[in-house]
Amino acid sequence: MKLPLLSLLLIFIAGFQNISAQTLKPKVLLLSTFHMKPTGDLRSLSFNPNDPRRKKEIEELNRRLMKFSPTIICVERPPEKQAEIDSDFQDYLAKGETKDKGEVALIAFSIAKSLHLHRVYGIDHKLDYDYRAVSKLADSTNNKIFKEYLSSKLSIFQLFENKKAESLTVTELLRQFNTPEALNELYNLNAGIFPFVATKAGFEGADVAADYYKRNLRIYSNLNKVSIKSSDRILVIMGGSHISFLKEFISKAPFYELVNPNDYLK
Repeated sequence: MKLPLLSLLLIFIAGFQNISAQTLKPKVLLLSTFHMKPTGDLRSLSFNPNDPRRKKEIEELNRRLMKFSPTIICVERPPEKQAEIDSDFQDYLAKGETKDKGEVALIAFSIAKSLHLHRVYGIDHKLDYDYRAVSKLADSTNNKIFKEYLSSKLSIFQLFENKKAESLTVTELLRQFNTPEALNELYNLNAGIFPFVATKAGFEGADVAADYYKRNLRIYSNLNKVSIKSSDRILVIMGGSHISFLKEFISKAPFYELVNPNDYLK
C-alpha cells in the first residue's frame, strides 16, 4: 500500500529530528579565573571581594555570564566534598553567606541562585605537584631555557606582577585570563616548559608535568561523571591552569561543544 505524501513527509521530518537530537552536544563555557581568596599558589592577585567597587563588578560579571543560561555549574572543589558544597550552597540560599569566600560563592553560587539551580558540582581532584622542585633543579643545573622563559614578558605575568590589575574591572581581568595567549602561557608555565628541566639520566621535569596532566585528566573525568544531557549548558569555573588543560581535552574530543567565554565578557 502506498503511503500518502503527507505521511511520508511526517516520517522524514521525524527522522530528521532524531538525527538532530543525536548530534546535539552539551555546550561548555570554560571560565579561567584568578582565585578570589588566598591560596597556596605561587602567584596570586591581591583582591578584596568586600570592596564595594569589586562587589559591583562581580555583580556585573555574573549578569554577563547568566546570558549563557547554564544548566550545570562546576567548580574547583573535589567531588568528595560534594556534601559540604551542598551545605554551603544551602547556607548561601538561606542567609546569603557561606564558608567559601572566593569565586565559588561570588560567582558560582550567585549565578546558581539567580537561575534556580539546585546544585553546584565539585569536579576538582587533588594530587601532589612539586613545581618548586623543578624550579630548584633548573637553578642548580643553570637551565637557560627554563630561566629565559620565566623571565620573558608573558602577558599573564604582567597582570600578576604590576599594578595593572588594580585598575581593571573583574570582567576586564577575566577577559585577559581567557585569551588564547594567556591560556597557552598558563599551560606552558604548569607543564609545557617542565620537560626541558632534567638531569642527564633523569626525567624530573617531565615527571612533574605528568603529575599535573594526571590531575587535570582526573578533573576532566570528574566532569564526565556529572549527569549531563545533550541539551545542557555547562559553566566550568576554575583556575586558569586547569582551564588551559580542560580546553585542550574538550576541544579535541567529539563529545562537547566549546563556547568562547569572551563572547560573554565583552
